[in-house]
Amino acid sequence: MYEHNSTPAINHSDPQPSVPKKPNSTTVKLGSLLIGFCFYFFIGGVLIWNNQTAQNFAIHNSWLLIGLLIVMVCGLIIIWIKQDLIAASAKKQIGIILFFVIPVLLTLVGTVFLLPARFQIIILRVVFLLIASLLPAVMYYLFIASRKYSLLHEYFTNLARLGLFERQVFNGTDNISRPEPEFERRMRVISYTQKFEAAYGPIPDSFIIALLNTTDPDNTDNLESSDQELQRYATGVGGYFSPETTIPVVLASLLIGLGWVLTLPPWEIIEGLTAGDETGKLRHVLLPQQIPVHFAFLGAYFFSVQMLFRRFVRKDLRANAYIAITQRILLAVIGTWVVIEVANILNFSGGIGAHRKAGLLVIGFVVGAFPPVAWQVIQSAFRTVTGARFFVPSLRTSMPVSDLDGLTVWHQARLEEEDIENVPNMASADIVDLMLNTRIPPERIIDWVDQAILHTQLGSSSNDNSSKESSDNISESDRTLLRDHAIRNASSLIAAYQKSEERNDLEQFETIIPSTGRSRMRSLVDTLTNNPNLALVQRWRR
Repeated sequence: MYEHNSTPAINHSDPQPSVPKKPNSTTVKLGSLLIGFCFYFFIGGVLIWNNQTAQNFAIHNSWLLIGLLIVMVCGLIIIWIKQDLIAASAKKQIGIILFFVIPVLLTLVGTVFLLPARFQIIILRVVFLLIASLLPAVMYYLFIASRKYSLLHEYFTNLARLGLFERQVFNGTDNISRPEPEFERRMRVISYTQKFEAAYGPIPDSFIIALLNTTDPDNTDNLESSDQELQRYATGVGGYFSPETTIPVVLASLLIGLGWVLTLPPWEIIEGLTAGDETGKLRHVLLPQQIPVHFAFLGAYFFSVQMLFRRFVRKDLRANAYIAITQRILLAVIGTWVVIEVANILNFSGGIGAHRKAGLLVIGFVVGAFPPVAWQVIQSAFRTVTGARFFVPSLRTSMPVSDLDGLTVWHQARLEEEDIENVPNMASADIVDLMLNTRIPPERIIDWVDQAILHTQLGSSSNDNSSKESSDNISESDRTLLRDHAIRNASSLIAAYQKSEERNDLEQFETIIPSTGRSRMRSLVDTLTNNPNLALVQRWRR
């Protein structure tokens, strides 16, 4: 018997019926608000047009009405941007921002000049203070929002190039080489992943297991199975916004905002100008108070913004940068207080005459940008007043990291955060931590460590202290002689030494550094191998 099926057959070739789209609720709300705004604006205009009292009120309080209009327009724009712009395509978002949002903001800023002069100064200063105070925090947000999982790939690639995933070989007391047990190797690799998690957030357990299995010499698996987990890890910002990361940013932002409000107070009336000189007042809108402590804050802010931008570009912007900013501002303020008293004690006004105030402003700015300058001034003043030259310690080390090639003041400030303040610290630094925490190019870190190993073995070349022996001059000449032969780091010295053995000119090579008795060059090469970082450097350089 034939059975009729009541369910009609589905023809996939037939076009699907179009379903009418429901209007966006946000668009509906925005349209209702806009209609209501236009309606009440029209009613208000009619009332003002037909009422002399309302006209007089509108004329005398035009700035208030304009301000209310600006606030209402900003509210409508914010409501629209909050939903519709975020949900739009990337091309549409760029077009709206370029051809609508930016012109509207510029128009709103231009309407400020329709207000009385005193309100113009207040509003313009408030806008400037908001931008200057929020810029550091905005940089941190943009860095967090744009982080990529390439950081993880780059980190593990550098570890592989250093040979840290391989089983290490150790020499026992019996001078027999033994490979590292697999358990110890796995624990060491896990410690590398834990360091990454402490800096950039959690890593999926499946990825860690795949990494351990892939780097196992007895395993032939690969990392393809962990790609999906790695992509999932890279899409969100979870693990970033925690009290440990947000509190330093908030504290630094509050301190920066307080400094700007005190340096450029919006409520201050500009003095020294006539009552009708409104144009002159606008020219002095961004004129800060001429106080040394305020200029010290400006110096600290000047240095901090550049430092944040450099770390933003290098993908090294984290909470410790904002702790450094807070410390720099506090040290700048305290140091400037003391330097002002030092200037009074030493009768600083006698040295520069009528320019004493300008000189103190410049000193305050320099102390803010470089707080150690304050200690140098205090040290000199203490020695001058008391004559006790040996009671005040110097903050300058005999082998500063600035002696290394390629280091700038920005690198020096960043390395100080990693407890690297001199050349021996760099020679014994943890290369893995530097690569992970500083985001300085690995090749540059390897080169600095390589230089530091050689400089450490050669010794200090400082002649500041009269008690230094003549051996310091010998160290300086040794460094110069090696550079004359294109030898500037430890690995190049060992490579040149080995080449000289192959070419049978070892005796001539050892005379590069003059010596009496046993060859100093041979002793130098022998002692360089005692540094554990040298093996990593040589492995990196293949």
